[in-house]
Amino acid sequence: MAIIKTIDSLTGFLSRRKITIQCHNYPDADTIGSGFALWQYFSDHGIDVRLVYGGSHKIAKSNLRMFVDKLHIPIEHVEDGYRTDGLLITVDCQYLSSNIIHIEADEVLMIDHHRQGENIDRIRELDIECHSCIKEHYGSCASVVYQLFQKSRYSMSLEVSTALYYGLYMDTNEFSEVRHPADREARDELVFDDRIFMLLKNSNLSAEELKQAGASLQNFDSKGQLAVIESVQCDPNVLGMIADMMIRVENINTAIVFNRLNRDDYNPEQSDIYKFSVRTCVGEIRANELAELIAAPMVDSVRIGGGGGHRLKAGGMVNVGLFEKYLREQGSYETFNEYLYRVFEEYSSIARIIYSDSYDFDDLVRYAEKYEETQYVMGYVCSTEIAEEGRPLLIRGTAGDVREKVSPELYIMVSCRGEVVTVSRSEFLQRYRDCEGPLNMVDFSEYDEPRIVIDQSGRKFYLKNRLHCCTFRKPQYVWVVPIEKLGTPVKLVDSKWASSDFRFGNITDYLVINEKQHSEISIVDSVRFSAIYKKV
Repeated sequence: MAIIKTIDSLTGFLSRRKITIQCHNYPDADTIGSGFALWQYFSDHGIDVRLVYGGSHKIAKSNLRMFVDKLHIPIEHVEDGYRTDGLLITVDCQYLSSNIIHIEADEVLMIDHHRQGENIDRIRELDIECHSCIKEHYGSCASVVYQLFQKSRYSMSLEVSTALYYGLYMDTNEFSEVRHPADREARDELVFDDRIFMLLKNSNLSAEELKQAGASLQNFDSKGQLAVIESVQCDPNVLGMIADMMIRVENINTAIVFNRLNRDDYNPEQSDIYKFSVRTCVGEIRANELAELIAAPMVDSVRIGGGGGHRLKAGGMVNVGLFEKYLREQGSYETFNEYLYRVFEEYSSIARIIYSDSYDFDDLVRYAEKYEETQYVMGYVCSTEIAEEGRPLLIRGTAGDVREKVSPELYIMVSCRGEVVTVSRSEFLQRYRDCEGPLNMVDFSEYDEPRIVIDQSGRKFYLKNRLHCCTFRKPQYVWVVPIEKLGTPVKLVDSKWASSDFRFGNITDYLVINEKQHSEISIVDSVRFSAIYKKV
């Protein structure tokens, strides 16, 4: 049984003789750029490396062909059955997931920014050595690779830096979705070839692809805030571009674009497939969850397809033969278009939505009981322990960047979930006290260890190893609502930070509301709840 080991540096793999780096099928700029950067890193260390991808379609989109050509990216298309006799690195994808061809390997490293799926359980059943660096909250895989390079102290060439910059640019919708500190750091620090970047930026559509997008938009259909389009035949990457256009339409916040790939174009030995792309721009809906739900039905103990991605962008495929068999078993005569609307309606009704600044507190408190928050350990450091007094600081946190100056009066605090805030010395002494700890870094690591502080001389400080432990001076009282009493799961949208995402609360979780500030509401799982709270 495989144990998946988490890594934060690449130096441990420099002893390998051969490495295959695998991009996902229908490669985009992020997987190509990230794969190329890793190829160059290992090549520079004298390792025999191949950069490959599979699937029925070779790279055809105009900007991607130019990307490969201008930066001399040695990416190869391989057929099913390819096997590596060394380390396999999946980049912008995960081993055994539905968006890559299967490559047999005895050792695997997954570098990705998408949510882990059922493939993880199947990996654990294998007799292989497996490592991972999966950062679900990053906007691009390029940011994951950049952080790994930082930890490995790798000096990138201009070509590699340009490749990562373009991958980040494309996967974050031209930087409009850059929110995580690691994405902001990569955007601000990567040096790029301006001439090549401008060419790529302005070559996103060929004339033929523009015609295909225009013809597809004629099939526009919507119900409520969801738009569904069946596109004409086109490169699968064009589906995402059409969906990006759709969510810019007034009153449309979610778009699904699909087309049917004929078996002659895809694989003559298998069924046709529906290839689909999902986009959303609201916090109540996650594109990756919707994509997974579209492909979730089972036929003969096999899923009808595969789907995934991240919060705002996702995609997948559905086997037409399995889909039609599923409909027959359900006694349904739906078209795929109608099926998508039904899945969206089911997804939208799965959970109760609570906005932290506008929910009905009186309604929730009917189910609530009062609890005291026991010793809750946080981390802190006085800014003068990091840099000289007067130095300008750029503090990168999940809620945004904060600029401060080093002072004995400036304290930096980090919660166990990695949230970084600044407080004055007087406020710290009034509200908090030192404690023994330990600081639970489990959630902190999940949201990514480099909660970093950068001063303008370019020095970086990783806070994790510099923190002291503290807790509240006075008891903190909260109202607690077992979500089970609400009869449905919860999606909590944190309006305080104008969040474009939600936190999901399952039936076994708890809503915890600050006694004095009702807008401070959070979701706590049962294990953490029993460790932190006691009934008054």
